[in-house]
Amino acid sequence: MKNEAPGGQSAACIDAYSWRRRLAMLLLAIASGLATQAVLMRIVGASGWTGLQLLMIGSVQATVLLAVAVFERRHSGGVRAVMGHDVAATFKRCFPWLVVSVLVCTGLDLALGYGPEPLVATPGLKASMAQRVLVLTLLLTVLPLTEELLYRHFLIRLFPVEQRVWRYVAILATSVLYLFAYQHQPHWTGLLLFSLIAVILAHARIRSAGLLAPLLLHSSVLALGMVRGLLLARQAPRSLVIPDEWRVTQSRGKTGPALRVACPTPPGEIGPGNAARAETATDPRNLKRE
Repeated sequence: MKNEAPGGQSAACIDAYSWRRRLAMLLLAIASGLATQAVLMRIVGASGWTGLQLLMIGSVQATVLLAVAVFERRHSGGVRAVMGHDVAATFKRCFPWLVVSVLVCTGLDLALGYGPEPLVATPGLKASMAQRVLVLTLLLTVLPLTEELLYRHFLIRLFPVEQRVWRYVAILATSVLYLFAYQHQPHWTGLLLFSLIAVILAHARIRSAGLLAPLLLHSSVLALGMVRGLLLARQAPRSLVIPDEWRVTQSRGKTGPALRVACPTPPGEIGPGNAARAETATDPRNLKRE
């Protein structure tokens, strides 16, 4: 049982372990992705890219990485080996854990008053409806495919996951690197969420011995993340914007501390009654969100 192949995959889809060959394929994949980006930058231009153009370029990179992965497994199952097996069972096993992770971290964000931390930016949403659909489709396919190929295919294959101990090492190592790529999260709850996602996706990759199950899970968690961002955005407080030429002072109001806003209006146009109403309106207890 110690050296049993994960997921019970068939012998036709198992290739002999060689860390040198797998490291060479990882370097080839990285070099191919960078070369593809460099060529496209020369064609499109090095600056001024729109979100849709970035996603289109990412789709080309993902296609190149997928071709390298299929080439690597050409003698050990080809596309079938890259996609894996037991996809439905792995998805049913891991998807509830993703939902629980998102719900727990979202609840912590709401309880602690943190603002929205989107799992992925959504560029181009101010465009036409057709462009919005295209952007969302690419977000849910291109980004997961690229990350799964890099982290849960080429990188995870560096470890002999046929051995039980190395499976845990592979999950831990790839999760740490994945979290390092998303370390810009402003709150610890975001780091916790990405850590849980990385562990679950790595487990799904090893259990199914392929990309399809973690790819579907990755797309699903991105969709959940978009809903999570909308919920947190509704809870985010809106700031009171006051023009620079207005003067703001703090004083003691009838119901507590109050802010007095003095606008640059000629004397005589605002009487004592208006000033009193301005003080009441700027009382922190009377301020309302827009």
